Amino acid sequence: MDLFSKSKLPCGKSGDNSEVSVILGGCYRELVSEAKLDEFLSTLRKFILDLKSKNQYVYYIPHPREGFESDLLSSINPIYPKELTEFYLLSLLDSYSIVNLYGFGSSAQLNLVNTPGILVNILKHTYINERYDTELLFSNFEYKTVQIG
Repeated sequence: MDLFSKSKLPCGKSGDNSEVSVILGGCYRELVSEAKLDEFLSTLRKFILDLKSKNQYVYYIPHPREGFESDLLSSINPIYPKELTEFYLLSLLDSYSIVNLYGFGSSAQLNLVNTPGILVNILKHTYINERYDTELLFSNFEYKTVQIG
């Protein structure tokens, strides 16, 4: 099995200054209360569409346990890697100079935080349950916090 097989994504040229942005999905029903879930997902969708308006290469990788949320975000180029997400993200460095990795403090972000060419962006929202605050895990690493709501 080729762990670094290429997906059918439009790619920049290796060695140029092209960038790709990848948003890692989450288990949103665990992160946010049911009462605030629709508003949270609306804010997330707006953030992704704003990001997409600035960069043509923006993709969304749903979390394996993510449910209906994938349907709400399906208009935002969802991709479903056949390999581990970390391997897939590393393979993007063959085609892009920079991988902007957005997520809510996922294990994939933690595993790749010190990888040259991968810029970790931790998404924050006031609706996220405090018990899922993962910034302490990243405190010894270089990352950026992006407040989306």
